[in-house]
Order: sequence, then structure tokens, then C-alpha cells
Amino acid sequence: MKKNAVKLLAMLMLCAVALVALASCGIVTSGEYRFGVATVDTGSAQVAAAVILDASDRIALVRIDEIENGKLESKKSLGSSYGMSAAGKVEWDEQIAHLERTLVGKKLDEIAGITKDDADVSAGCTVYIGNYITAVAKAAETAKAAETFKSTVDHLAISLAFTAGRVGESGEYAVAITGTALSRGYTVAQVSTFCGAIPAECRFGLATVTTANGKVAAAVIVDENNRIVLVSIDEVDTSKGETDSKKVQGDNYKMLTNSPYYGSSLAEWDDQIAHLEKKLVGKNAEQVAGVQSTDADIAAGCTIGIDNYKSAVIKAMSNAKSSESFYALTADLKIDLTFSTVKDGDKYEISVSSKASAGNTKLFEKEILHTDAADYRFGFGSVATSTGMVTATVIIDAFDRITAVLIDEVDTKDGVTDSKKTQGDAYGMLTNSPYYGSSLAEWDDQIAHLEKTLIGKTAENITGLADDDSDVTAGCTIGIDNYKLAVINAINNAKTSTVFTKDISTLELTLTLSASGSAGSYTYNSVAKINENGTKIFEKNLDTPEDLKFGTAKIDSNKGTVVASVVIDENGKIVAVLIDEIDVTDGQTSSKKALGDGYGMLTNSPYYGSSLAEWDDQIAHLEKTLVGKSVSDITGLSSSDADVATGCTIYIGNYVQAVINAVSDATAKSAFSIDRDNISLELNLSAAVSGSTANITASSSVSGNGSAFGTSTLNTTIDPIPTQS
Repeated sequence: MKKNAVKLLAMLMLCAVALVALASCGIVTSGEYRFGVATVDTGSAQVAAAVILDASDRIALVRIDEIENGKLESKKSLGSSYGMSAAGKVEWDEQIAHLERTLVGKKLDEIAGITKDDADVSAGCTVYIGNYITAVAKAAETAKAAETFKSTVDHLAISLAFTAGRVGESGEYAVAITGTALSRGYTVAQVSTFCGAIPAECRFGLATVTTANGKVAAAVIVDENNRIVLVSIDEVDTSKGETDSKKVQGDNYKMLTNSPYYGSSLAEWDDQIAHLEKKLVGKNAEQVAGVQSTDADIAAGCTIGIDNYKSAVIKAMSNAKSSESFYALTADLKIDLTFSTVKDGDKYEISVSSKASAGNTKLFEKEILHTDAADYRFGFGSVATSTGMVTATVIIDAFDRITAVLIDEVDTKDGVTDSKKTQGDAYGMLTNSPYYGSSLAEWDDQIAHLEKTLIGKTAENITGLADDDSDVTAGCTIGIDNYKLAVINAINNAKTSTVFTKDISTLELTLTLSASGSAGSYTYNSVAKINENGTKIFEKNLDTPEDLKFGTAKIDSNKGTVVASVVIDENGKIVAVLIDEIDVTDGQTSSKKALGDGYGMLTNSPYYGSSLAEWDDQIAHLEKTLVGKSVSDITGLSSSDADVATGCTIYIGNYVQAVINAVSDATAKSAFSIDRDNISLELNLSAAVSGSTANITASSSVSGNGSAFGTSTLNTTIDPIPTQS
């Protein structure tokens, strides 16, 4: 026997669970019970019994099962397939169910000597029961010495599961039995025992990798030496508009039927990955890293690029190291890996779930929502109040939803320069309740509740959030308007910030806020940071408000109108810019931006030529390219310029000229002061068509920190509307 023979008593199909406190599950308790499991080797089979005893040592519940040597399924799991009913007899599982009912309420000394000839047994069970009675008696003895748990008898249940298979190089037959006691569906006690070979100690891990076209996921089961016992790999390619994974598509992925596209494919994608998975079994992370698609054993069945698949597997193996261990017969293990992909406009929400199981019993289940390496952005916003400053910082996901948020405030009306969060209990909302009214909780606790409430929300969701919304008032009863506005400003700032791809669980968002100075002359200092595993990766500061200007201009044609709106700094450099166009010759009343994918540059590529991207995406790239530039920088700019052409290949002459005109308009306007990170620039362009006349209206505005700094409305009339040529 191996030195760690204690594994014989470890569980096969689930992590060892000695006892789960029912109180934590909210279960109403009324009696004390104990649980025991035992086996009997008959020479030709393994018999198992699981028993729950009450406080008087009477059987409250019992389950009995048997597996014949060499079989993979127990008699109970076979049901009618076991074949007694085919011979005209009552099926084995039904006879045993009758025996189990007969034993309920009996003590250990009452069980001894029971045979199939006893009237209450023979009424429904005529098979030999000696080994079953022995197993029940042994299980009852074990239960007597077990820890107690509490439950109501009508909510008790027992799960008794066999797992059998051949393990090791010699292919030795092995059987494992796991008995689980449940109350209201919760596991309250669990015992596992093994007959035959000692199973391996395993761990389960799941990971994803972001690719240029979508996501790769890998789930692994590794042994105690971190070698792969089993691995499953899958991929979803959203660049083609697909929501089904490549494995789910199977032959429909068409690597063989579309071989001119893929080259001379050796086999379909799922078959190639199945080959790769088999070749990774037995390898540790270092060995996986060294695998190449040109290796003879890999290339024999997999010729596609494997770098992303290797990365996902190595990452999953790393995650497995920190997971709970379980014991299993490796021949009986299975991994299910599932992608769930939802298309929302031009964005995709991807989640991955995976479970490891032995036979029909689930071992572990893990899920990565929106993937563990999603695209995020970081934002910082502020609101000047009558007596101080509110600041907020956020991390938002690819769908502009908050994944992390912090809010703080400085109120200098009493000369206090520390933020309310810094003051904590010293802020005194509870101790000074006559001043604040009947406070639900201290300020920092109320804001912590508000922050939790905002998780998952977009700026639009937050705009409609009221002080008296039930989910807010459950933990926050103070006025939240300034806090909402600071968060919305932070979200708007984040929308235009650099995208980063990280595992959100490794990130920490921090926010500090304080004031310095004296009455009538305070300076506010605030810093927001993102740390990854303790190391700073992003930082934003509350900048001193600067003088900015806002302008709008249009260029009309007989087809429609191009409009540009800009914010420029004191040096005439573009701080923010929006461009849009409407073409009414084809009856459109919405602008090209509003149409989005519906404009059809990609779907109508024969008309537009080979389009790099949809119109709105190309213009978004152009807008980013223009930020930070002056009129002299952009004069003569064309789509052939390298920084433009990487994301915008359409003719941009009218767009650039409209921006130049908008900068000229802004230059003549009055300045306003604001932190540029808190600017919100909007541009709306639409047409109203009546008969052969189109009236085009462009409206633009700039605001921030709850104040509006400028608006502009421009009109164009086209009469008659020309025909599209």
C-alpha cells in the first residue's frame, strides 16, 4: 500500500466535506442525527450501505446498493436494465427499496438476525439480504461515532453513489463509494471509501485567453504533481459574428469544406483539438509551454496554430494549483466546457462555465462571467459642491457597466480638510444625529452600500436612480445627486480612456481625497489608482480646471450635411471632437452614426469597396486621431496618412474641413473652466423629410460636473432631394 494510504478514506467524487453547519444555510432544526457509510466485499461484488441514525440510535433513513465485480454501474443505477423484471420477477432496485423501508425505525440490535423470510421483509423482498443487513449494521455502528447534525426528519435525504473503472498501467479494477447526507438539499455530512486501487489526488482549473478574434477557454484536471489528467479546449470567434463555439459547430465550422480559406486542412477543428488534448495529457506546465505545432506527435493530428490554446491551458493549470483537491479514479473523469455568447449591438458578452464530473456525479463547477480577462476602462470624475468637492472613480467593462466604483467627498464648510471616508465614524452622522436627522448608518457605510448598488449599472441606469429607490434606501438614505453625477462623469471619462485587458480579480481600485488651504481658498487634491496585485498600473489625478472653448460647424452639400463639434484648449488643440454625417439622397432620416451597422459598409462591400470597418467605427478612429492636434496639424490630413489609415480608409476631406471650421467657431467663443476629464460632448444629427424636401437639424452641446457650457443648433434645407447616383 502507498505511504499515503489515508487516501483510501478520502472522497472520490467530491471534495472531502466533513460537516456543513446547517445554521449557515438557514435551515430550521428540530432533531440531531448522525451519518455512517460501510461496505462489504462479497467476493463477487461490493455492497454499500449509508445510514442516518436519530438521537435514539434508530434508523431514520437508509440506502443500500451493490456493484458486481468488473461492472461499471451499480444495480440501482441499472434499474430495470439489471434484468430481474425480464425474468418475470420484481426488479432488484424495487426489492431493495422495500427492504430499506422495512429497516427504518429499527435499532442496531433489532437489525441482527433479520432474513428474507421475515414476513415484513418477504412481503416485498425475496432476494438474499445477509450482506445487505451486514453492511447496514456496519454503517449504523460507524454513524454512532460520527458528529451530529441537526435537521427535520422530513427533509433528510441520502445519496449513495458508486464509481468504478480500471486504473493504472496494470488496469486494475477499482470501486469507490461516496455517501452523502442532505437536508433541504444541502450537504450536511459526507463519507467516501475505496475498494481496490488508490485514486489520484486531483485539482480542477479553468481559464480564458482573449484573442484578436474572440476567446479561448481551457479547463484542466491535474494530479498532485500538476500533470494533466484531462483537458478540454474550446474557442469562440466573434470576428465572424459567431456565437457558437468551434466545438459546438463541429463539422459546420467547415475547415474541410472551406479548405481554400483554411489551406489544406488535415481534419476539422474539433478533431484537431481532440488530438491536441490527448497529446497534452501527462504533461506539466513547463512541458506544455514547450509543445510546438511542428512537433511530430502534434502535427500528426493537429496542424493549426496552438499558441493561444497552450496559453489557456497553462493559465488553467496555474489556477488549479490554488483550488481544493479531490480524489478520483482518473479513468472515470469527465470535463464539460461551455461557452455562452450573446451579441449586443456590435459587442459580445462572453461567459465560460465548466464542470468536472466522475460518472454521473458532479465534482466541481466553475464559471467565468464576461471572461476573466475582459476589456476594461478606467475613469475619474468630480463635482464641485457649494461647500467642497465630490470625486468618484470607476472601472467599466466593454458594455459601459460599472465593475468597480469608489466615491468620496470633502466638505470644508466647518474648516474640515479630511474627506468623509477618511473621517469614518468621526464624521459623526450617528453621534450627531440631531444634526443629521435619524441616520441609518455612518456616512462611509451608507456610501459603501451605494457603491455596491451601482455595480453593473451604466450611466443611463444611474441617471434614473432616485434617493428613494428601495435598493438604495436599504442602506443609504442620504441625498445622492452629487454622487450620481460624479460617477456619471467618471463613466463618461472612462468611455474615452485606453482599453486594458486584465483579470478583474487581481485589481484594486483606490481613491484618496483631501483639501488644503483656508476659508474661501481651498485646493482639492484627489488621486484614483488601479493596483494589480499591489503594483500600480493606472493613476489619474484631479487636475486644475483649465480654460476651454466649444464650437460647431457644418458643411452642406446637395446630398446632406457633415457636422463637427469640438472642444479646444487655450492653445487651440483639440480636447474632444465628434463628427457625423447625414445623406438624405437615399431617404435616410438618421445620421450615419445613428445607423451604426445598419449603414451597411461591410454588408454592402461591393458598393463601398473593400471596407476596413463600418463607417461609425472608422470615424471613431479618426476622432481619436484628431485629439491633441491643432488646425495646422490637421490641415491637409488624408486617409493615406499612416495614423489615420490604420483605422480609417474612407475619404475624410469634408470631415477634416468641418473640424477646422468648428475650431474656428470655438476660437471666437467665450471660455469656460473645467477639468477636461469631466467633459461631456454630444452631437445629434437628423432629418425630417416632407415630400421632396429634407430639413436637417444638427444640435450639439458640451457639459460637465452638472453644468452646461454651450449649445449649438445648425439647420440645412435641401429642396429638392436629389436621386442617389
